[in-house]
Amino acid sequence: DSSSECSACADDYYLYSSTCREDCPTGDELNPSSPSTGYYENNEDSDNLICSLCYETCSSCDNAEDCLSCIDNYYIDFSSCIEEESSCSDGYYLDDVTCVECSNSCALCTGE
Repeated sequence: DSSSECSACADDYYLYSSTCREDCPTGDELNPSSPSTGYYENNEDSDNLICSLCYETCSSCDNAEDCLSCIDNYYIDFSSCIEEESSCSDGYYLDDVTCVECSNSCALCTGE
């Protein structure tokens, strides 16, 4: 029954907002026009799988702190989301929305 509210889920399903899902929603799924903070599959308690909130600037993540994609106006620097106005770490340059390692032995670069 789709109108029931769950407090626990069957095996291999994650509890999210009183519903059971096969996976947890990303920020893109929750708000396609402007990605918001997403959720990740929390397996800490194998008897009670839940969707847990990613760090506030992550649209999708592997866990609470390791971002896979970012909300609007942020980009990935390793596994963190940093503001557009910030710069990538030394030895990296911004390529679209991801910090990419400079080639050769550059300490700073603006592209490959």
